[in-house]
Amino acid sequence: MTKKLIDNSQFKKHAAPSFKNKDQLHDFIDTLPHGVSWMSTEITIDGYQSVNPINLIYRDGLNEVMSMFSNPIFANHMMYNLHIIQNCGEQEFGEFFTGQYVWVLQKEPPSSL
Repeated sequence: MTKKLIDNSQFKKHAAPSFKNKDQLHDFIDTLPHGVSWMSTEITIDGYQSVNPINLIYRDGLNEVMSMFSNPIFANHMMYNLHIIQNCGEQEFGEFFTGQYVWVLQKEPPSSL
């Protein structure tokens, strides 16, 4: 007996996608703004031989933050005000602006800024 993994009835209730095939979907994706590029650098360790090269894959953090802050999609979803979330008398931590370090930064910003 074969078990049905996907309930196809949900697709009958909703509108069809705006693309007809994978090529149209890929073309649409290609028109979207590209974020910060991924970079890669090979890592070598003295005295250690690896069978395959060790590659560090990363993005430039500063460029990533600048990209997010300049993206109008995020404009109405960014929070800049420090705040404290209390639950039953205890502080909850979630996003960066709920942490204690941001309050320290407000009082005395680092000398590098």
